[in-house]
Amino acid sequence: MAHEYEYKTLIEYLSPLRLGGSSKYIDEPARSALANAFHNLADSLPAIIDKKLGDGWQVNSHSITFQDEVCIVSMLLQRQRT
Repeated sequence: MAHEYEYKTLIEYLSPLRLGGSSKYIDEPARSALANAFHNLADSLPAIIDKKLGDGWQVNSHSITFQDEVCIVSMLLQRQRT
């Protein structure tokens, strides 16, 4: 018997230098840029998922990790099998 859902992983990277801040998230402009980037990512996530994977996917869980000053947002996506 097949599982009723299928799963994929989506990973997005947020770099402080690309966000216009310093090389670390220690100054207020960099922290503010990161907060804005998270807000923008959340707003555009449905379009990103639809463009990369197609319709019907939803975020099941997520994780936010910092590695070498880069913020890594990983998401487990799921959709009902058809």
